[in-house]
Amino acid sequence: LFCHIILICPVSLHRGPHSHSLMTHSNYYGTVTPYPNFCARSDAAALEKAIETKGVDEDVIISILVDRSNEQRQKIKAAYEESTGKPLADALKSALRSHLEDVALALLMTPAQFDAHELRKATKGFGTKEAVLVEILASRSNQEIRDIKRVFKEEYEEELEDVIKSDTSGDFTSALLAMLKADKDEDNTIDLERAKKDAVVMHFSPYYYHNSAFYNYYCCHFTYF
Repeated sequence: LFCHIILICPVSLHRGPHSHSLMTHSNYYGTVTPYPNFCARSDAAALEKAIETKGVDEDVIISILVDRSNEQRQKIKAAYEESTGKPLADALKSALRSHLEDVALALLMTPAQFDAHELRKATKGFGTKEAVLVEILASRSNQEIRDIKRVFKEEYEEELEDVIKSDTSGDFTSALLAMLKADKDEDNTIDLERAKKDAVVMHFSPYYYHNSAFYNYYCCHFTYF
């Protein structure tokens, strides 16, 4: 089980004898940057025209949505509803079909809304998509986890923890609930000596794996993996 939730992180080496440091988020840059000379009202008007055009101008819709940052798309949503009196998501649902509709609606969500939506899909209906649960919960920061839980409760009127308990079982449930506590160590320093000692304990104490303390600890202290 636990091999499915270990994070593989790029590491940069420092000169210290026992520690390494993870590359921080500042080493990475998003591929979608804020659009220059952005005007939410102009984009909202262009989207309204594209939606009302006979046959729908999908190229304009795609161009605007994928070329704006998430923060800018939220402003476009507000400007569109202020101008037309109806949510942009509803207008796109009526105008688009199939995968393009799915992508457009996903682009209108905040990161927390999208994650909550995907977690809902993963736990709703027949079968639980465990890979989706792991991918989201194991990779988000403490604040992102808290935001996801808040949005999930607002959107679906259920606690995410209760849904996880209902749709999963055993050790997997324990691991996910530990992640949902949103109190993992976010220090980027990797203590190799601690890792070695913990590895010895894990090797010689097989029953330790079945202890809830294992999940509470290792799901909250993953920086040396």
